[in-house]
Amino acid sequence: MSYNSDPTRTMEFSQSEIIISWDYNDSWFSEIKDDVKRAGARWNSTYKHWILPPASIKAAKKIAEEYDFSVTGLEEAEKRVDAAIQASRAADADIDIPAPEGLSYLPYQRAGVAYALGKRDILIGDEMGLGKTIQALGVINAKPEIERVLVVCPASLKLNWRREAQKWLVRERPVVVIDGGKKQAEIPSGPAIVIINYELLGKHHELGSGWDLAVFDESHYLKNGKAQRTKAALSVQSESRIFLTGTPILNRPVELWPILESTGVFSNWWRFTDRYCDAEQHRWGRDVSGSSNLDELQTILREKIMVRRLKKDVLTDLPAKIRQSIVLDAESREEKAAIKREIEILRKVKAAKEALKADRENPTLRGIYTSTLGEIAEARHQTALAKLPRVAERAKELLESGEAKKIIVFGHHLDVIRGLKEELREFFPVSLTGEDSIESRQSAVDTFQGDKKCKVFIGGIRAAGVGITLTEASTVIFAELDWTPAAMSQAEDRAHRIGQKDSVLVITPLLDGSIDAKMSEKLAEKQRIIEATMDKSEEKQAAQEEISIDFLLEGLEPEKAAKNGRKTVGEVLAVESSKPKTVKREGAEQELEPSLT
Repeated sequence: MSYNSDPTRTMEFSQSEIIISWDYNDSWFSEIKDDVKRAGARWNSTYKHWILPPASIKAAKKIAEEYDFSVTGLEEAEKRVDAAIQASRAADADIDIPAPEGLSYLPYQRAGVAYALGKRDILIGDEMGLGKTIQALGVINAKPEIERVLVVCPASLKLNWRREAQKWLVRERPVVVIDGGKKQAEIPSGPAIVIINYELLGKHHELGSGWDLAVFDESHYLKNGKAQRTKAALSVQSESRIFLTGTPILNRPVELWPILESTGVFSNWWRFTDRYCDAEQHRWGRDVSGSSNLDELQTILREKIMVRRLKKDVLTDLPAKIRQSIVLDAESREEKAAIKREIEILRKVKAAKEALKADRENPTLRGIYTSTLGEIAEARHQTALAKLPRVAERAKELLESGEAKKIIVFGHHLDVIRGLKEELREFFPVSLTGEDSIESRQSAVDTFQGDKKCKVFIGGIRAAGVGITLTEASTVIFAELDWTPAAMSQAEDRAHRIGQKDSVLVITPLLDGSIDAKMSEKLAEKQRIIEATMDKSEEKQAAQEEISIDFLLEGLEPEKAAKNGRKTVGEVLAVESSKPKTVKREGAEQELEPSLT
């Protein structure tokens, strides 16, 4: 195609912009001007020409073809943009990134870090479950000059960020989590990682500057430019910034505007909304809720700021299942009380076990020990009820953001399952427990698999963990854990089976300091052994066995008797065991208790 028929109409493609100019007396002046403006061009009054961003090649070529412009630099510009887009989609990169011993980055994660190293600001928009946090930490590892880092994230992810930072960073530095308590956190003046949630950031003006890097996790929280949390986050002064989100555009392009303006990708709201939001002016105001020219917008984002890969693009680099534990700080009174109760019961168990070890033939002590094991199950039940709103909140976030189209949630106790169903009622959930008839079970599965309105399946780990197919979801959340890793793996495989097109993401929200949080460590270890061992070896059989109670008691000090002569815990337990005792429990599909080992 030739663009040389009219030398009075020129279009120059440079590395930084596309310059468009034509004679004021041109008979096509008005028509050209209208099309150039619709393409999102801005007028440069100094040099008397119009300017488009370099990634707007498609729109510029269309104008040049229609009005016979003389074009220069097009081929080189296309190569530059193509290279930038390829980099933003790359599944691997030849780059050496420091990592702690025993850890390594997946190939596409290396590519994400490589893309980030060439930018001041970057938006990592990889699909959920591909390790955006690890890539952000990889950038820190790759740049020794990054010493002071501010991480802003939802409150539920603060402890998870602390744990990942302590696990992945190669250079030791304090990791400080800011909470909402009265006690003011001490922020080191030197190298440090400071983690705070969006709601608290505006209250800590001392965090507004002095950072080498600022990381904004779940950055779709910044979609409203008028919101205080958006203003507080985007006003943070930092040498560079990383925005992380699996859904860069939640519902409409205008929601990305605050970040794009802040990073300098776009500067004129009117032009942006005209071009990409299908803006319409009505008598009651300007409607920018639409979308238009999205392919062009994505090209500009990929060239300027965004790296984004989908699971299907890098599936060969991924394990069949991705497991993600999210550690939550106990915030509510119920959560704190539940954790305290669990610790007290574990101390009773340890005391009872030590007493039994000293006198193994004593039937009374064995009865006491067995009774305390039952109390563990009840304590975990109460903890599950206490954290239920947080589990439901996470599921809602994933569905409302579009990161998950459908979700499977597994629980154990019937009141937990019923509570989740009530909390998530707006998503038309179905449930399956041991109480359901065969007909009801099949109806729940069919509805979830076939009804687009039904976004949530809630089932018992044992009752719904075998024999059914739930491949409409690729996201699984465990509200409660099972003592046996094999039961957990079977439940996960309701989604991970023939017919599933995506890698399955398994999320486990855990309260910090809870029994489940400690159990998850051993579960993860055993599940790795199960997956790595294909035969019926002793290792695999051991991995499938229940978690031993001894693991939970490791490092736990038994409750000590007071100096005033109060009886030891073992003695108290012996006295209490003689009293008849009943424990009120909500029904469950099968009791989840540890073995007596």
